[in-house]
Amino acid sequence: MRSRVSKLVKTGDKNFAEIIKHAFWAVMMLCGATALQFAFDLLLTNNYGAHGAGIFYLSLSVLMALALLGRLGLDQAAVRFIPHLLRKNPAEASGVRRSAVQLSLALTIPLSIALFLAAPWLASEIFNSSELTYYLQVFAFAVPPFSLMYIFSGTLRAMKHTRAALSVERAGMYAFAIVAILTAGAIFGLNGLAVGFVVGLYAIAIVGALLIKRFMPKHKNVVSFNKKRLMMVAAPLLFVTFATQMNGQVSVLIIGAVSDNTSVAVFNIALKISMLMSLILAAINVIASTKISELYSSGRHKQLRIMISKISALGMALGIPLFTIIAVFSNELLGLFGNEFKAGSTALIILIIGQLINVSVGSTNYILAMTGKEKILAMIVGTSLIINIALGIALVPILGVVGAAIGTSLTMILSNIATVIVVRKHTKAWPLPFKYVWVWLNGIVRNGG
Repeated sequence: MRSRVSKLVKTGDKNFAEIIKHAFWAVMMLCGATALQFAFDLLLTNNYGAHGAGIFYLSLSVLMALALLGRLGLDQAAVRFIPHLLRKNPAEASGVRRSAVQLSLALTIPLSIALFLAAPWLASEIFNSSELTYYLQVFAFAVPPFSLMYIFSGTLRAMKHTRAALSVERAGMYAFAIVAILTAGAIFGLNGLAVGFVVGLYAIAIVGALLIKRFMPKHKNVVSFNKKRLMMVAAPLLFVTFATQMNGQVSVLIIGAVSDNTSVAVFNIALKISMLMSLILAAINVIASTKISELYSSGRHKQLRIMISKISALGMALGIPLFTIIAVFSNELLGLFGNEFKAGSTALIILIIGQLINVSVGSTNYILAMTGKEKILAMIVGTSLIINIALGIALVPILGVVGAAIGTSLTMILSNIATVIVVRKHTKAWPLPFKYVWVWLNGIVRNGG
């Protein structure tokens, strides 16, 4: 079997071979990061129950929303500009990173102060839970490092240091979170865990900065990169990133506003399990975004079209087995976190249907973002977020976590249909899996014969 797979990979397509190579390591890293995440979730739910976990997840959702806003889309802008500049002017590539950090800090520090001051009002008036005040105020201090963590990861991805990028963006947060729950959490309870979690985020941001210093080509002086030019690209990508992430988190926030903390925890766990499907696409996108930028900027459009179709086929080929496993064992997976979490089984199945379609159309968002169509992408994703909010408000009070899952999954499907159409019009390529899945299946059959 190994030899058959090897033959399929070695097709002479250097671009796709590079994606396979980096995606392999990305899958390994993401699996490790996911294992850390689930270990933390198990510790959190087992130590503090669904109610305590709900408080933590709700506070984390608020932090993630502000951190998304605070990074201004600059992590994606770095992927857009740095690969090209590394070949032409490495000193200016370093300037992109410096400008991104300065712009992010200029926004995240005021956001951090605003969250700290608004925490009592948010807790009592929006989430109807005054005990959230402490956790929102503690997490307010984490807005700047959380944003920088993603900017540093984007810079490392742009330099094709996949493992370092994922260590900063994914694995680091939950590794430090586990340390926090076993130390500060064990001594001071949920209050101590919150503080330890924030300290861990500062540590990760420092690690990210040191890794960039290590891998960035050496030069005497950093060439300043025009902040206005950077923001012209980053602003639409900010909205895209914010709306994309919030399409999942908005359901958590709506449940928190109209239901109880236990329902928040149940949906959050179902959502996280469904996101195992997205690991496939995340692993591919770690390098695909950089390759898309390279091929498009150098005018190699035919190679780009071939790669787009192959990425979709790869996503579907890997997605179907994982979809089947999660669907069959949904109750068992949720039961790992406690019997009360089995109530999310139906929601989980609905969520993974949307995820299967998502991975099967490939990197459509990145294709548009890296080929100058970020404004159209922002319109699509923004419309999707509005639809998701409307569906959540309409369905969650009636159907609870199932309603949240329907809204999230349906929104994802509609967004993917729109991006497939725009990618086809813009690149003349269909980001659909069927052509190459069929070719690969025929290859496997012939080799087996």
